[in-house]
Amino acid sequence: MILDREFYSAHATEVARRLLGTTLVHLVDGQRVSGKIVETEAYSGLNDLASHGRAGKTPRNLPMWE
Repeated sequence: MILDREFYSAHATEVARRLLGTTLVHLVDGQRVSGKIVETEAYSGLNDLASHGRAGKTPRNLPMWE
C-alpha cells in the first residue's frame, strides 16, 4: 500500500499507531531497500511538554518548522 497525504492527516498518535509494522520500500541507485517500522513516537505539538516544538522555533528544532 502506498501511504498518501490522507494517511498522514490523522492525529499524530493515530498515524504512529498505524505505522507500526509497516514496511517501507525505496529505490536507491536501482536497488530496492526496505525496512520495517518497529517503534514510533508521536507528539501533540505546542501543547505537548515532551515535544521539542513546545517552545516555538529555536536553532535546535528549526528543521521541524521547514
